[in-house]
Amino acid sequence: MKITCYIQNPRAKHHVTAAETFCAGLKRHGLKGEISRIKEDHKSDLVLAWGMKQARNVRGNCKKDFVLAERAYFENRYEWISLGYNGLNNRGEYYNQNSPNDRWKKHFDDGRLQPWNPKGQYILLTLQIKGDNSIRNFPVDYQKLVNDIKKATDLPVLVKDHPVRSGTWGNIVADGAFNGSIKEAVDGAAATVTINSNSGVDSVVAGTPVVNFDAGSMVWDLAMKDLTQLSNPPLPDRTQWAADLAYAQWLPKEIAAGDAWDHLKQRYE
Repeated sequence: MKITCYIQNPRAKHHVTAAETFCAGLKRHGLKGEISRIKEDHKSDLVLAWGMKQARNVRGNCKKDFVLAERAYFENRYEWISLGYNGLNNRGEYYNQNSPNDRWKKHFDDGRLQPWNPKGQYILLTLQIKGDNSIRNFPVDYQKLVNDIKKATDLPVLVKDHPVRSGTWGNIVADGAFNGSIKEAVDGAAATVTINSNSGVDSVVAGTPVVNFDAGSMVWDLAMKDLTQLSNPPLPDRTQWAADLAYAQWLPKEIAAGDAWDHLKQRYE
């Protein structure tokens, strides 16, 4: 099997880390992965790419599959790396259904998973980056969404902008803006409404119900799909979800040690 780990931006530390650690992990399994910039005439059975933009750029170089490296889901998202086949977030394949809870217990079972608490003071609407790959094909009208939420509940609607690229959606008329951290925002909310943002994961961990509108969300199976449910949100068991999601993200040292490939290689077994 020919495997290439692409680095689109060699100045981006996370791009380099993903490529170098993935190749090191392959070596632990007797496989060779090469690190390369994108070349049109370069064909591999499997490629690693950081983010969907790069994955689209190298898809023509890929004979079979691509492994998408991305920011992880449980905090600290900038320390962990998500690895899955052929899609972004919940559209990827992580081979993590019905996972054991060992990774959750080892890395994340530190009291962060709070009991469900739908008794907050407001509905939180979290904005995503305009043009981002996660909502690339989704029609977004946040003002209409605010108006629809207000028809479904008497609670005030607070908008939380994206922490990296704020203001891209212009002026959205709501009951206020939340300028604190995402943890503070979801802790005080009765529910979080989002298209498919990772704020849904933060919210579920905090015990705050979530409304999602796109199946690309990593909490899609736990989320409400309709604003009318805000008056009586379902509170599903999160035990298996937490165990499964722990198998969708890896520390760089685990990737370099071959642990991630030991899990992902089952696609070819």
